Amino acid sequence: MSTEEKKLINPTPNVEYGDSSIQVLEGLEAIRVRPGMYIGSLGVEGLHHLIWEALDNAVDEATAGYATEIKLTLEEEHIVSVEDNGRGIPIGINPQTGLSNIVTIFTHLHAGGKFNNSSYKTSGGLHGVGIKCVNALSTFLEVNVCREGKEVFTKFTEGGKLESQPSVISESVGSKTGTKIRWQPDFSVLERNDYDIGLIKERLQNLSYLNKNLSFIFENKNTGEVEQFLSSQGLADWVESINQGFETVHPIQNIVIEEQQVKKKEAVNSLRCEVSFQYSLERDHPVIYSFCNNIKTSLGGVHLETVKEGILSCVRQYAEDWKIIDDKYKWIKEDVISGISLVVSVYYTDPSYKGQTKETLISNEIRPILREQIEGKLHTSFQDNIEVAKLILGHIQQEYRKRINREQMLEMSKKIHKENLLGFAEKLADCTIKNPEFSELYIVEGDSAGGSAKGARNREFQAILPIKGKLANASKKKNKIFDNEEVKNLITAIGCSYGHNFDISKLRYNKIILMTDADVDGSHIQVLIMNFFYKYMKPLLENGHVYIARSPLYKASSKKETIYLLDEEEKREFEKNNKSSSYEFSRFKGLGEMSPAQLWETTMDPKRRTFLQVQIIDDPKTQATMEKLMGAKVKPRKIFITENYSKAMIDRWAA
Repeated sequence: MSTEEKKLINPTPNVEYGDSSIQVLEGLEAIRVRPGMYIGSLGVEGLHHLIWEALDNAVDEATAGYATEIKLTLEEEHIVSVEDNGRGIPIGINPQTGLSNIVTIFTHLHAGGKFNNSSYKTSGGLHGVGIKCVNALSTFLEVNVCREGKEVFTKFTEGGKLESQPSVISESVGSKTGTKIRWQPDFSVLERNDYDIGLIKERLQNLSYLNKNLSFIFENKNTGEVEQFLSSQGLADWVESINQGFETVHPIQNIVIEEQQVKKKEAVNSLRCEVSFQYSLERDHPVIYSFCNNIKTSLGGVHLETVKEGILSCVRQYAEDWKIIDDKYKWIKEDVISGISLVVSVYYTDPSYKGQTKETLISNEIRPILREQIEGKLHTSFQDNIEVAKLILGHIQQEYRKRINREQMLEMSKKIHKENLLGFAEKLADCTIKNPEFSELYIVEGDSAGGSAKGARNREFQAILPIKGKLANASKKKNKIFDNEEVKNLITAIGCSYGHNFDISKLRYNKIILMTDADVDGSHIQVLIMNFFYKYMKPLLENGHVYIARSPLYKASSKKETIYLLDEEEKREFEKNNKSSSYEFSRFKGLGEMSPAQLWETTMDPKRRTFLQVQIIDDPKTQATMEKLMGAKVKPRKIFITENYSKAMIDRWAA
């Protein structure tokens, strides 16, 4: 081994590794030391994950047939409680630990009543780890249990330390049963964030769809808001809500698979499944949700793929029998899911997931019986409803033809790319660095602003691409969008192609920044570009490469200084705080009004600029929203705007 090689692998100096280095983390300490392993993140996601864990346990009581109502309450100082009217946690002594079952459940990892089938056939919230995370990551956690005519109170503090042993605080609760958990998250471990009320209510709404006739009550004591979520038709109600305002192909199809036995090694497990789906005429992309034991499997898994395969196999056979297509294998899974709104919910005794956050179900043993049941149930449904079957198969045939056309268009795009390169060099002001990790592409509204941006930029790492006018709407023009000159330039500049040929490894810029005027027209251009990215370059958004530059709308000038203000709200706040000062306000009509120096100072200087990173939090919801807002149909857009106009940032000067 060379001296150079030895240098590369030299150990870190002054770090001892001996017997004293080996640590044993007691109780809940492991969760506090490595919380991300258990709740996914320390930010907003992790904060809400604590609520989901408590909710999952309450829902399990309902799934087992013992609870009819679950209440979630928000209080001051981030305190939250989840209460159910189920059986109540057992209040006696645990024979293995010698402690109260309440203390055992909330402090001993992998302790609970859901490891065999005696208490719960299926469960999403395992007392094993999930509820311990809530305790470990809270400044305090209180448990009230009503059971056997008594109410028992227990309190933990400082991440799970027992403050008060379980004690009977009432012996007159009568037949009332249930469990209430109340806690305050510990922001010395978690990042301080506010609860997302919309996200919490959406979770309760979805759980009500998954558990029909189970009542969910949301109360926000900070605002006085109280709302109930209750669904009588379950998944069918969910699919109906997804397709609200859209023209659909056929009535909602609902497949219910009653309890099946699944062998897993020496054990025999229980499997149930429900599927609801409906095709829309106005949506190319699918809107799909999948769950196992009420837990959202956001990355899908065996259950979702098996349902898709079962549907594909069934429709292929009908397509061949009815001579809709000469070779049934020409239809692929992409054709079957195009335009579908699909919700899949399975209940399984012993699920296996990829990772602690349960995003992917990997229980392969359920595949054969689930595939057989889905295919058989759909076949029966088609036999009973021939007209519905014809509508569904006709839609899939149309999607097949669209796919073939897209593939032909992609071949044409390769020729278009070569032709574009000749005139493209004049439009793009590229940077000198060729390493994508350090380079940025500013997509700028108009040649005037493009000129200012080219003068303002740091040529080493900032490239400028001016966009004339507004891009074509990718939701309306569809394949014709690639005739648009600005779209061609965008594709060429980014370098990854688009659609099925998109290759993220060919990305030329780590940051793609939309820099438009701070008015309604500028926002419209941003939406059009993001809609195009979402439809044809989605990995750019999924990998966090797209940003929105926040350029100022106002300039406040005095003899001593110049202050730039982002929007009307900042202007009002500035005026409120500087009543005694003399400032002259001017409003930028566009980026082109700024000098290169002003543009650099306010919007392009990495030390002072403000960006918003564009992220996809809930892909199916994003897809549905984009279709409503940008699609060809006026009615869904009108409904969406009517329901959400109050949330929008309105530029009152732009009318």
